[in-house]
Amino acid sequence: GLDGFDALVVMGGSMGVYDEEIYPWLKEEKSALRLAIEAEKIVLGICLGAQLIASVTGGTVSRNRFKEIGWHQIRQIEERNWDKIFPETMTTFHWHGDTFTLPPGAKHLAASDACENQAFVIGDKVLGLQFHPEVIKQTIEALMTDCENDLTPGPYVQSKEMLMGKAEYFSANEDFLNQILSKIFAQRELG
Repeated sequence: GLDGFDALVVMGGSMGVYDEEIYPWLKEEKSALRLAIEAEKIVLGICLGAQLIASVTGGTVSRNRFKEIGWHQIRQIEERNWDKIFPETMTTFHWHGDTFTLPPGAKHLAASDACENQAFVIGDKVLGLQFHPEVIKQTIEALMTDCENDLTPGPYVQSKEMLMGKAEYFSANEDFLNQILSKIFAQRELG
């Protein structure tokens, strides 16, 4: 039940929020996510996880104009920075073809050239990130193997060589993720 955990982290996947016919478990996952948010649990969603949060809180998920795959820059949304955690700009990893509208009451935190809604927060406990600050080289290698069909030409789809990134990208993203986790888990003590 809901008493058995303080926080819920919902990660990515190759399916879409709207693929319930193919993946019936998505209905149960959405229901559990809705209940966790209503119970004021800490919820972090990354990529598909952010889309699921948006979907269950009143946003809409749809195909993005562009696929965004690779290391692309996000920029903070002025005056809506969340405790100064989001840098003015940051190069981070993306692997998605869908996007979402912001749910009612959400604060828009970050955008990229390919995708306007990259990050949002609802209150202090529910955070959605369209991008992937958690990736390591092995994650990217697995994506290139398991999701190779996604690598179709486009203005925001990088080559396999570029996908492997630079050391400074990984360290900056690890630092960013640690700050995010510290911020949201501080809510456990406050709440």
